Amino acid sequence: MKFSCSAAALALFLSACGSGGGDRAPDGNEAAAANAAAANESAAAEPGAAACPFRRTREWVGSVERGHVRINGYVDVQMAGFRPALTERAGAGPGTLALDLAFAPAPNEPINDHVRYERTGAPSYRIAEIWCGGERIETIDMIVVN
Repeated sequence: MKFSCSAAALALFLSACGSGGGDRAPDGNEAAAANAAAANESAAAEPGAAACPFRRTREWVGSVERGHVRINGYVDVQMAGFRPALTERAGAGPGTLALDLAFAPAPNEPINDHVRYERTGAPSYRIAEIWCGGERIETIDMIVVN
């Protein structure tokens, strides 16, 4: 799915993500959660603004094996200093894992288009949804391995 965004909308979105500096958790989940929340608030406050900065996503794969969930995909980033990040999104139905896709500050990190989410001790999800800027952009049928 393609998303187009103007330079002004992208600048607004990046300012909502914060400057972060070097304060990134080892796995990045806390920083990504804060950025996803800020992006969603920004999207809700500015109707009509291009809230999702990613123009394309591809090759989403999700699996659950003995309580270990893995989601992998690729996004069109084209920007150093930030990386794509997935964080859990509230309000998913039973058997569904909903994740927000947003930028996480990553100073000194080269351009990286791979995004990964992992969690242990999770229920056996059957579906995963990827959300960006308040819009569901992908639905993934999870591979369940027992």
